[in-house]
Amino acid sequence: MERLVEAAGLDDAARATARGYLERPVGLDLSEIEGLTERQKSGIYASAIRLVRIDRDLAPAEAAFLARLQRGLGLADGDARAIETGV
Repeated sequence: MERLVEAAGLDDAARATARGYLERPVGLDLSEIEGLTERQKSGIYASAIRLVRIDRDLAPAEAAFLARLQRGLGLADGDARAIETGV
């Protein structure tokens, strides 16, 4: 992820913000979930899967985040596995 931040062409302030996300846990606000469609929820989960796979190394913190996200989105295990397989 560090290489991705470096390659993203960010200015110094944006790069510092991005590095901060890598250095400390990022909160997960699920307060707006109820208004999302199932397609939107699936799309959010698929996007998260793509992001954690960028470096081809699923860190324990990333796996924990995905599990929290899946629960928060209300995705059944089978649906989440199908999304993961399809990404």
